[in-house]
Amino acid sequence: MVKDFGICTGNTAIRARMLSGGNQQKLALAKFLHPDPRVIVLDEPTRGVDVGAKRDIYFLIHRLAAEGRAVIVISPELIGLCYRVAVMRAGELVTTLGMDLLTEKRLIAHATAHTEDTAQEGRLTAFARFLLDIRPLIGLIALCIGGTLLNGDFATFNNVMNVLTCTSFIGIIAVEMTFVIISGGIDLSVDSMAALIAGSMIDVMNALLQGFHGHSVPLLLIIFIGIVLALVLGAVFGFAHGILVTKGRIEPFIVTLGTLGIFRALLTWLADGGALTLDNSLVDLYGLVYYASVLHVPVPIWRRPHRAMPIATRFAGPSTMRA
Repeated sequence: MVKDFGICTGNTAIRARMLSGGNQQKLALAKFLHPDPRVIVLDEPTRGVDVGAKRDIYFLIHRLAAEGRAVIVISPELIGLCYRVAVMRAGELVTTLGMDLLTEKRLIAHATAHTEDTAQEGRLTAFARFLLDIRPLIGLIALCIGGTLLNGDFATFNNVMNVLTCTSFIGIIAVEMTFVIISGGIDLSVDSMAALIAGSMIDVMNALLQGFHGHSVPLLLIIFIGIVLALVLGAVFGFAHGILVTKGRIEPFIVTLGTLGIFRALLTWLADGGALTLDNSLVDLYGLVYYASVLHVPVPIWRRPHRAMPIATRFAGPSTMRA
């Protein structure tokens, strides 16, 4: 039952109240499906659960329907989940919409007695929703306009490139976090992990600069070793998270909350309570990794994190369609 319903727990003898909200919901479904009913009524089955548990419950509902059971879902989340939706208003059945006609606009229209007389109001509401959706962009444009009016150097090419360079690594991390979130997980430790990896790189590179068995190490080799170390540590930490979540069946929230504390403690120990800084003889050479330019555009910007978004969408697509 634990495997069939995707209940995440390392111990099947654990009490139900010790499980997360999403796992408790899946356990409740498993309990009521045990007598093998042919008609199932689910009243807001995904209320109060996380994204991962919601996805699992959606898959379970589709599986039950595919087995020939009649599944009635009472929920505000119907589009993409139900094959037919019955709309009721004032205690009476208004209409029944099939999957081919099921849209948010039609649902709202039937549920609120929307008529052609209110079409203009509907268009205004849609425009208002559009403005709400792009409010971060509006805020960014307003900020840029304000900065340009206050300081003429704000909109210069060099300043724009500098801002993009300073924020590009955040964009790269954001893309990677997108993969985690669309798969139903969460990673609370990403900042602490990045800091620990950077601290480890600095510590090892500074140590190699002192020489190895009386022999000096070329600066380029030191930088290469530092980059390889960062890649290896990132892979090891990611693999450890994956094993604990998939094999240990521990919630990603719990795993990454625990490793967040571990990473911070290790970094504090590594820095001896202070700060880690790269030796000056390495700063200029290693700075090329971050500040070098191609066609006057800094290297980190060429990474263009948004290129990975279609890949993320493609990974999310099948799950979205099934849910």
